[in-house]
Amino acid sequence: APAGENKEKPRIVYHTLKDDLKEFKEAGGQREFKSEGKLIELDDKVKEKEEETSEPEMEVVTPPPPEVPFSFEKPSKFPFKKPPKRKLMLLILVVIIVVVALGLAGYFYFYPKFFKKPLAPLVEKPSASKTKPQETKKYVSLLKVPVSKQVEEKLSVLSPIILRTTLDKKAAEVEEVGTVKEVIFYYQDKPLTFYDFFRTSIAEVVPLETKLNLKLEELFEKDLTITFYYSSKAVELAYLTKIKSNQGEKVVGFIKELVRQESLPSSLVATHFFVNPGKPIFGSFKEGQVSICKTFYLPYEHAQLALNFGICDGYFLVASSKENLEKILSLIK
Repeated sequence: APAGENKEKPRIVYHTLKDDLKEFKEAGGQREFKSEGKLIELDDKVKEKEEETSEPEMEVVTPPPPEVPFSFEKPSKFPFKKPPKRKLMLLILVVIIVVVALGLAGYFYFYPKFFKKPLAPLVEKPSASKTKPQETKKYVSLLKVPVSKQVEEKLSVLSPIILRTTLDKKAAEVEEVGTVKEVIFYYQDKPLTFYDFFRTSIAEVVPLETKLNLKLEELFEKDLTITFYYSSKAVELAYLTKIKSNQGEKVVGFIKELVRQESLPSSLVATHFFVNPGKPIFGSFKEGQVSICKTFYLPYEHAQLALNFGICDGYFLVASSKENLEKILSLIK
């Protein structure tokens, strides 16, 4: 350096633990604290500041207490006590009663009054005891000439056995020879129809209807007249109905097919005679003519009995002898 110029002395910064702790404390114990130290000058001969040899006293810094979360609830002066079980059960019961009462009041009072539409007045239906009994339909005879006697019988069940038993019962009633008695059957408070009587009396009819795809209702009217003729040798059955208009030829064809059934002769013995007629004289039905009737007939051995199917000018007539057939014809002409 040039002569005469003042030489600048070097400087250093030093720290002591005691001074740093003191500065840290004065700064409030913050983590951002920065120690600045002390500045000293150095001469040619380093002069150190005399320092106390004693160790610095350590001060204990107590951290602040943890923050307690803020609460709006005020501490209660009186601690909560659970109610006794008995009082709790009573309280629950009262609540249930109140809820049920409100529900019932709402359903039966408020709902019908404000929401539900008024119902139409109930109309009392007449009881079975007040209703009039079903009137029995009146029977109409197909005979143009009234007979001397009529009897009525109600059938509770329609079956071959019941029908045959009832016919036998009526035929057993004694009458004078030559008497024609009209027997009127009712079934279900209506006169028995020809359809029901013919199908029940002759078992071969229903299978034949199925075979020919033909119903009795297509050929015949429903009206039926049944008679007993008291001849000198036996009580003879006869019955008739009307043939529907323009169905005469179909009726002839149906009866032709019926008399060809092999079981028919023996079936008729059990249902159309009140005495044993014996065996058939012929092996099959024959065709004939009696007055205005085209007939299919089969004679038997006993008492001049013969089963006749007659198509008689709009009538269909079944009789158990030729004499019986002629007697009924005289009543329908």
